[in-house]
Amino acid sequence: VKAPLVLVALFSMLIFYNFLKPIFGEKVTLIALIFFGLSPYYTAVNRLFHGDGTMNAFFVISVVLLLKYFQNFQTKYLIFSGISGGAAFLAKSQAVFLIPFIFLISGLSFLILKNKLSNSIKTILIWLLTFFATIYILFPAMWATPIKTFWKIFDEGLTVASEGRNSNYGNNDNLYYFESLVWVNNIVLVISALFGMLYFFYKSKLIYQSNKYLFFSYLSIFLLLIFYFTQMTLVVQKSNRYLSILIPFIALFSGYIFSQLKFKFKYLYLSLLIPSIIYISYFSPYYLALFETQNWGSLAKETANYLNTKNKPENLNVIVSPKDHVFRPFFKGKIYTPKETIPNDKKADYVIIGSIEVLPKNYTYCIFEKDIEFRGKLFWKIYNCQ
Repeated sequence: VKAPLVLVALFSMLIFYNFLKPIFGEKVTLIALIFFGLSPYYTAVNRLFHGDGTMNAFFVISVVLLLKYFQNFQTKYLIFSGISGGAAFLAKSQAVFLIPFIFLISGLSFLILKNKLSNSIKTILIWLLTFFATIYILFPAMWATPIKTFWKIFDEGLTVASEGRNSNYGNNDNLYYFESLVWVNNIVLVISALFGMLYFFYKSKLIYQSNKYLFFSYLSIFLLLIFYFTQMTLVVQKSNRYLSILIPFIALFSGYIFSQLKFKFKYLYLSLLIPSIIYISYFSPYYLALFETQNWGSLAKETANYLNTKNKPENLNVIVSPKDHVFRPFFKGKIYTPKETIPNDKKADYVIIGSIEVLPKNYTYCIFEKDIEFRGKLFWKIYNCQ
């Protein structure tokens, strides 16, 4: 299940490096790749069987190809950008941001690159056509009831934006994502990116005079960060992973400020690469675990394997709360939720609860047996009810 997800993520990284290197330079692009390619949180999200990782990959490809298009105005890059944007939207509808972004970046090309207004309009129309054509072709429900299907997508989006579909994610705290950016990122990445942005604006006049296209590219990425961050802040339903897509683009500004340092490139490269490898190794193999505010199911396999060492584990009945489904692929016995009735009036042999959960009322007689931890953080508690 993970293999195709990881391959798509790796492909997006190759696109990022190979197409942005001629734009931003090898130093900037490679440093950015080190930062986000070895980011534990970004790695974790791209390994999840979930819409965010796939959206991240296609979103990155779409934006990178858009920047490449404006470098030489070759239509093939624009078409593939639209296709990737459509794929990103199919993965998760928050990629709808790419629609206003194509207007924004086309407007910048008109103002900065002196692109003709007719060409800017043509750019927008071609991109939108390929974007919506991709959604239509790859989403069979569109073939039957396109209007109804689109309405369902946008109705869900509006509900999530205005109310939130999950009470655990409803959050009107507009400072939430400022804390989140620091929480899920390497602090060196965050601080260096801020300095990179400040330094870019400090040098903006010089950059504009010497290379208008480079100025256009940095400004496009900066505005992407600002407006996407604003879009997600205004949405009521919030989660750390919703901002994971910004990590590659934040990393570009980190790459920019580090590229200005007067070091030999190989020493600068190693001074960033080695700590990044150590940092991600600390989180391996549970890259998301230590970032979780709720238990997403990390260490379920290890918890299940512990019970599989018991005598005749295939005969055991186990209550799991929450995320019972994450245990089922690994446990040899039977898994039930606290609300389910075990057949034949049998009792549970064990109860597994998340770190912040309490024992279900019917199983308060069960005796604590073992904690399942990772890097000192508690994830599961196992109770023996036999």
